[in-house]
Amino acid sequence: MRNYCYLIVNTLDKTAVAMDAAWDVEGIFKLAKELGVTVRGCIYTHYHFDHCGGEVDPSFVGRPIPALPGAKDVEHAGCQVWAGQGDADVIKKQCGLKNEIISLTDGDAIDCGDLVLHILATPGHTPGSICVFAAPQCLSPRGSTGKSSFNETLNKADGGLLLTGDTLFVGSCGATHFPGGDQRQMLNTLSRLSMMSPEVVVCPGHAYSDPFTTIGQERSGNSALIAGMQSYPKPQPLPPCVACGPEHGSCGPKGFVIGRKVRIAGLSSEAGQKMNGKRGVVQFFKEDKGRYAVRMLGAAAQEALLRPDNLDRDLN
Repeated sequence: MRNYCYLIVNTLDKTAVAMDAAWDVEGIFKLAKELGVTVRGCIYTHYHFDHCGGEVDPSFVGRPIPALPGAKDVEHAGCQVWAGQGDADVIKKQCGLKNEIISLTDGDAIDCGDLVLHILATPGHTPGSICVFAAPQCLSPRGSTGKSSFNETLNKADGGLLLTGDTLFVGSCGATHFPGGDQRQMLNTLSRLSMMSPEVVVCPGHAYSDPFTTIGQERSGNSALIAGMQSYPKPQPLPPCVACGPEHGSCGPKGFVIGRKVRIAGLSSEAGQKMNGKRGVVQFFKEDKGRYAVRMLGAAAQEALLRPDNLDRDLN
């Protein structure tokens, strides 16, 4: 199937989040051990067996085959499993998970130390397909890790990094003729992705072509993306943390970086005291209110407008 499995590593605090860990889950944890990092969990971009493992529908491959390694192995390792809201229940059943999957919606954020991963709902290939974005402002300072068995190369991602699963490939997009696929949703999704900074590096879910591309390259040469832009010239706006480019890094009187973590402190009301100590990500600064819009970390998280004095930078 030529799938890509990703390990997103925060070199500052030595934590990691896997993406689409399947086929060789043991190998992913072995790599993490070589690097000296701890895997918090795995985000699954959609429910197809080649990305999350589990039972395989014979109609996909033409014959019965044994269940594949994937989300169940991640759960057995004591790690969290995340997936898009529309696909989470299917993954749980398909993979025989005991614990609930944390369902992710558009704009949600997952923290991995000081590294924040932003969720973008991208239906089309499946109803709950998602992409994961690490904004340039959220990429942690490069630190040292252990030496892995791979012969790695270093590639810059100054515009941010978008992991797209089977939504956007190099020069094409995911198929929509499988159960749950929707061509109109896919075109709308592709148009929405085209609104991201052209410098964003795109890492797809399959090795069908080059290992990565950029939004700018796909805008000019991907016929599916171009068709989406033509069919849906005004798609749904991107979440603030995904929309911000490298030129829109900071905001407000404290110069907080959009998309980075802050810690709430000093609220005195009964409701506010329950929020003290919690963490969120900065969305924008609302000038007319003199407050920051902050979205709490986690799935289906609430948003709040908070005074600058009630927010501190948080790198933990």
